[in-house]
This record gives sequence, structure tokens and C-alpha cells, in this order.
Amino acid sequence: MKTITKYFLKSLPYLVCIGAAYLFFATGTRVDSDLKGLMHGIAGSFLSIPILYLIYDLSKNYSQSKLNKELFDYAKMQVDT
Repeated sequence: MKTITKYFLKSLPYLVCIGAAYLFFATGTRVDSDLKGLMHGIAGSFLSIPILYLIYDLSKNYSQSKLNKELFDYAKMQVDT
């Protein structure tokens, strides 16, 4: 139960952004003016910013784990010598 809540809380901002993007896109399709382009642009931003943050976070965690492994191996080598 705890892990389900943890994953739900982690994914909640992404779900909110997808919902907001849908609302802006749906509102933009009902308007026939320059406001339509603005609404669709905002919807695109609500979709792209969380995706970019997710990619950044995954790459940061990957590089951090590689760095930690190298530091651990270096420390182990220093202890052995």
C-alpha cells in the first residue's frame, strides 16, 4: 500500500500537467481566433515541460549512480593499497 501511494504521489504532477494540457487544448478548439493558437501553445508547454524534466531527472540519476560507483571503486582501491 505504501509503494502504491509513493508512486501515485510521484506521478501526480505529471497527471495534473496532462489534465491541464487537455483542458487548454479543448478550450482552444472551441475558440475561433488568435486565442486558439495561444491555447494550443500553452497546452504544448504543459506537455513538454514535464517530459523534459523527466528526461533530466533520469539522466541525472544515471550519471550520479555511475559517479558513486567510480568513487566507491576508487575508495576500495585506496583501502587495499
